[in-house]
Amino acid sequence: MTDAPLIATAPLASANRGSSILDALNQASLKYIRYCEGSVRVKIERKGFPYVCRHFKIRAYESTEKALNAAIAWRNAEHMRIFGYPVSEKIYQLGSRRVSQVKFDPVSGEELAQLPAGLSYSFHRGALLYIVVSFQVDGRPSKRRFSIKSLGMATAIEEAKKFRLGIFSECGRL
Repeated sequence: MTDAPLIATAPLASANRGSSILDALNQASLKYIRYCEGSVRVKIERKGFPYVCRHFKIRAYESTEKALNAAIAWRNAEHMRIFGYPVSEKIYQLGSRRVSQVKFDPVSGEELAQLPAGLSYSFHRGALLYIVVSFQVDGRPSKRRFSIKSLGMATAIEEAKKFRLGIFSECGRL
């Protein structure tokens, strides 16, 4: 009987890893912090400010607790640097993708011109493609696109404005 294999009584490290990170996350303030597979992500996103994101790889910090502590320390310092006050659970604003005040060209990073009501930018897979005119025909919403690639930015905006004025003059709503 002494030659019988030993049975491990300690829980597996992989089984404990998920619960320990959850315990640590429950104890700390979770604002802007998410647990991703293999890392702890900090993403600070507010209306009117560009978002800041950083991943803290668990392998680089040897454990989830150390990665979480590093993420919390970086989040607190970065929040203080950007906004000038510490992280608070009372203030939470996410910058909406569709209703942001300032639009940026994803390729060049330049700020795009403000468009009048009824005109909007159309993006596809990270590229700015069209100026879109939104209008109604017989009470049903409709759209018309003007290609930035073929017309150019300034010409596409002017054509869209002319089209929109033509629609309103036909309907008598100008």
